[in-house]
Amino acid sequence: MSSTLVGPIRGMGFVPGIARGKLIRKPATAGILLADHKILQGMSALPAGCVLVDAAPFSHASIALLSRGIPTVMVGAEEASQLHEGMEVTLDGSSGQVLPIGVHDADLTPSPPPVPCELRTLDGEPVDIRASVRSAATARLARERGLATIGLVRTEFLLPEAGALPDRAFYAEAFERVLEAAHPLPVTFRLLDLAPDKHPT
Repeated sequence: MSSTLVGPIRGMGFVPGIARGKLIRKPATAGILLADHKILQGMSALPAGCVLVDAAPFSHASIALLSRGIPTVMVGAEEASQLHEGMEVTLDGSSGQVLPIGVHDADLTPSPPPVPCELRTLDGEPVDIRASVRSAATARLARERGLATIGLVRTEFLLPEAGALPDRAFYAEAFERVLEAAHPLPVTFRLLDLAPDKHPT
């Protein structure tokens, strides 16, 4: 099995951005995660980038990558068969390509410009961009990027360390951190929401 990617693999760009590193199979803070939807659901560590295999773009787990800004490309099983753990690659989340590690920056998609603070339709109607967040860090990012409001805080993802059960004191502190990070934006919290792909511990 070759540890070097010979040519580019084209998938679907999902989260813009560039990431370089070794392909890994277990979520970690270093490397580019090569994962299916099941691995993604249990992810706690944030990789540098992600290659998703046969994943649904609008699942809760996939949308989490978008909200966290992790450069991501989606590929099918056939394309994924050319990728192996330990292989060093460059991921271009805008063009949807997985490329050899030595590709030049000039051949990659430049980062998109920041969202302008005031957007209007062609006929002049104002457009508010609202963020869906799951942590204080993503609330801060939304504020820094000029969004109008935090339209949704997904509280089911605010959890204590080491699998402890959340209580009133935990939520009071967690909500306060989100509010401080988002200030002065308005913030809407959605209370605990369960679904087939969001199981409580």
